[in-house]
Amino acid sequence: MTMRAQRPFAFLLLLAGIACVSEEIDVFPEWTIPVPEGTPVREPAVAPAQERTQTIELERDLVLREAFGRGFFRPLDVAAAADGRVFVLDDGNDRVVAFDGDGSPLFEFGRAGGGPGEFAFPTGFGVAGDEVIVSDRGNSRLSVYRIDGTHLTDHVLETPLALRDVVRTGEELVVHVAPSLGMALRGPPHPRVPWFVGRYTPEGAERARLIELTAFNKAVVRSQYIGELPVVVANPIFVLAENGRVFATAGDEYQVAAVGPDGDYLWSLRASWPVEPVTEERQQQLIDAYVASEEIFANATYDWPGRYAAIENLEVDGNGNLWVFPYAYRPYGVDPGLEHLVPVDIYSPDGDLLLSGLSPLAAWDAAHGDHVFRIESDGESGEDVVARYRLAAAWE
Repeated sequence: MTMRAQRPFAFLLLLAGIACVSEEIDVFPEWTIPVPEGTPVREPAVAPAQERTQTIELERDLVLREAFGRGFFRPLDVAAAADGRVFVLDDGNDRVVAFDGDGSPLFEFGRAGGGPGEFAFPTGFGVAGDEVIVSDRGNSRLSVYRIDGTHLTDHVLETPLALRDVVRTGEELVVHVAPSLGMALRGPPHPRVPWFVGRYTPEGAERARLIELTAFNKAVVRSQYIGELPVVVANPIFVLAENGRVFATAGDEYQVAAVGPDGDYLWSLRASWPVEPVTEERQQQLIDAYVASEEIFANATYDWPGRYAAIENLEVDGNGNLWVFPYAYRPYGVDPGLEHLVPVDIYSPDGDLLLSGLSPLAAWDAAHGDHVFRIESDGESGEDVVARYRLAAAWE
């Protein structure tokens, strides 16, 4: 799942998009993610970005633009079912839309409101077995639908649940929970905000936390308009596989843990990856770029961390392989693409390195088989669309 941010907090993305690296590299720095004693450790030799020549081939073979007479309006997320159906959480239209494997609309459900089958500020959703579960934060509940769109029930929650992704394992749910924006932006003392994946009942009651990490590497922005704003540079990142397996990284070092749905650590990996310092020149480039688009920061001051993150993102493809995107510097405003490839390391579900290569993509919103789905902005019209790409298995 791709994390999204909206202005005025675009600065979060600005900083997260410039992760970096230290002149002297510790081959294997200290663990910054939990690794219980006895966990098998993989220590792959990944190639430096400048030495990589193999590129992941992409074919954009489908674009979803509208359904039932309406285009998408601020779509939040995409989920894929085992049978190939694709669901789009169309937040601005207060609905979920289902498409078949050829891109034809099948049905839609949801509308604005607080009644049964209605939404008020959904934060995320996912396909859990034969159900679609929507985290409806405005109504403090989980809304459950049959995979054919039939509304089943709404589970009212005592505490709002900012669900980012969900899969079903047996009678329970494995849920990726992100901290609320209010927690992340609260003034000093700056909180150590937990991000975690937990096991939940179908009614939304927490049973156990499988892994919890804390965002700790911050730049602090001070502005007369907004006070102090702690900005996360190294976010914890979690991705869920369909079988309930969790892949997690703190982001600050090239380290990943694989955790099963029962909480057992399956393996961990760490690799040597250079992390650039936050130089004064780069700080000024970022400040100039951001102030040009956000006048409220014209007189702001900044406290910068000494370095950026080592891992930009994690993803799981439709075959259960883990894609690790280590960060290599690119200027602000330069997105991954055919003109700017980014490094990627692809691992089997058991942690074996399959490929160190380059990719035109660094994130997607859903995966099924050899395809991935991304929410994008159309280059000509500017409208929100969902694009499907076929990934070539370059390591086979």
